[in-house]
Parts: sequence; C-alpha cells; structure tokens
Amino acid sequence: MLTHANFLWCGFSSAMQSCFTTQDRVFNNKPLFHANCQDTVLSCLTAGATVIVGERYSATRYINQLIHHRATVCSLSGMLCRTLLNQPESEFDRAHHIRFAGYAINISEDEIQRFIQRFGIQIRNGYGQSEAMLYISLQTVSAPSTYPSIGRACLDREVFIVDEANQVLEPGKVGEIVVRGRRGRNLMLGYLNDEAATALAFEGGWLHTGDMGYFDEQGNLYFFGRKKEIIKRSGENISAAEVEEVIVSHPAIVDVAVVGVPDPVRDQAVLACVVVQPGKTLDAESLQAYCRERLAYFKVPTMVKFMESLPRNASGKIMKRDLIEMHAHG
Repeated sequence: MLTHANFLWCGFSSAMQSCFTTQDRVFNNKPLFHANCQDTVLSCLTAGATVIVGERYSATRYINQLIHHRATVCSLSGMLCRTLLNQPESEFDRAHHIRFAGYAINISEDEIQRFIQRFGIQIRNGYGQSEAMLYISLQTVSAPSTYPSIGRACLDREVFIVDEANQVLEPGKVGEIVVRGRRGRNLMLGYLNDEAATALAFEGGWLHTGDMGYFDEQGNLYFFGRKKEIIKRSGENISAAEVEEVIVSHPAIVDVAVVGVPDPVRDQAVLACVVVQPGKTLDAESLQAYCRERLAYFKVPTMVKFMESLPRNASGKIMKRDLIEMHAHG
C-alpha cells in the first residue's frame, strides 16, 4: 500500500538526487506499472523535466530512440545492456546526448566496461524496491563511480545490514539489507489485507528487503543476492549472481540464470540455465570446467540446461520460479 505522500516523496527525492533540471529529457521504456518508470515520471514532473515513455523495448531501435527524442538521461538494466552489446556496431552508437544512465541488476564488470567504452554512457548504479518507493541506495551523479557497489543510502533513509537475529553487522559482513524510514512517507504502509506479511516485513522496526548485501569501510553498499536466491549446498551459501557473472563471461554465452533445485544429499544443487550465441557450440562439461577455473568447487553448477531463451516478465526480469518448476517437471 503506497500513499500519495509516498509518490510525492519519490518524485522529490529522485529529482534531487539526479540533479534534474527543466532541460533534461528522460527516456524510459519500462512498463508504466513498473515502479522504475513511475519514479521517472514523478521525478520529471517534480523537476519540470520532460519524460519520454517508450514503447516495448527493442535492441535494434533503442539508440535511435535516444537520438530521435534528444534524451539526456535513460534507464537501463542488465538485459538491456547485454542485448545492446550484441547488436552490430554502428556509427550512431555515440550520437546520443545521454549524460548518465540509471542502472540496476548487475551484469559482469567486463560487460559494463565494454558497454561504457562502446556507447560512451556513464552508468549510475542503484538499488530500490516498490515497498520503499523507490531508491534505497544510489551512486551520486558527480562523484567517481564506485561500481560494482550499488551506491550509498539515499536521502532520508537509514540502511543497515543485519543477521538472522536482527543484529546490525559490521562492514564486510554479508546479511540482509534493511531500511529505516517513515511508513506512508518513504516506506510503504504495508501489504493490503495481510497483517502477517506486513508484520514480518517490518520486524524489528525496519523494512526487510529480502535481499543480501554488505557495506565496505567507506559506506558503499554491495548487493550479494536475493535472500530467496541464495543457494544452500552442503552448508555453504552460494550467490546465484556470482555464478551467473562467471558463466556470462564465457564467450559463447549470451544469457544465463542460475537457480537452486532440490538435492537429496546436499540440500540444493546448482542449476545453470544458459543460452548459447547463435553459431557457437558448447557442452556442459566444457562450461563446468570453465567455472572450476574461476569459482570455488562448491559453486560450480551441478547441472547445465541449454535453452533457446529464458522466460522473462514484462519488466524484463528472468522468471526463475518458472525455471525451477520446469526442472521439477522434467
């Protein structure tokens, strides 16, 4: 449940932290029901900037859309960056006027650097949730990039890392990301007609994000993985995101999703669902050998499933639950 005050605060805080002016033209082609696109609309209305809401994403048209609409800011995701990199290079790759791109959902550092070098777009990493409407942490516009950190706590927010007993952890320790704020202002009121879920979300007096992360000594926040996507194998915690980053660095891989599936001996097994680039071949043994050179032995995928494409929702996020169900049903 989000109030009018939640949306007003979202617009004000995002406009302030992005330093929007009346000269900015912000392009976002995520669906309007997505909190990220709502944030774009609200912050532009607050700052008097122009917002351009694009139609469904197309990698072949995206750069031309930025140029045509004279956009100065855009919103990216890992999927958008990866698919744009897969397009043939063009003389128009740098013909845009983007001063920075908001970005979330990590892809490999190699892909990020290749994207920046090719398109000349400054990446501004961030992290948010609709329950907090919206950004919890952001990299500042003017300071040097701290990628792969997801920035620092946003305006009027207190962000902590806690253990399972709700005790605050010191820098470098991985735990759940929690946020302290004001419900109905910069945090949601709760979940509609679900007091139990609301009480669980606000246990201890702060919003539990369900995501894992850690702070460094300088106060930069790092995303470790979604709590539900941490794979537990023989007592070891494995970040699906870390395994995905290694796999997608393989020159034959174009897309990947890593999930935990039931294992009668080790609690969970690591399943990698991968999409191979057209014209290239790869087998499971070769990919596992590649991973062994770059990951601890217990993080290497137990199984590899080759797919033509990965299931995604309207926001472009991979539907990992569908992959788990597909595995369960053979």
